[in-house]
Amino acid sequence: MRLGDLFKVNQFKSEIEQLKANNLQLYNENCDMKNLLTPEMQDTQKPSSFDT
Repeated sequence: MRLGDLFKVNQFKSEIEQLKANNLQLYNENCDMKNLLTPEMQDTQKPSSFDT
């Protein structure tokens, strides 16, 4: 493995960790937003009998 390859591997590892952190942040924000929905809002997301 060349020196350039090692640098790329470390760069990819760093990018993966950043993407994991971003993903976790988005997941938490999504959970927070779902918690703000009222029961009426949640019911509108469920399929109704007209959808079938």
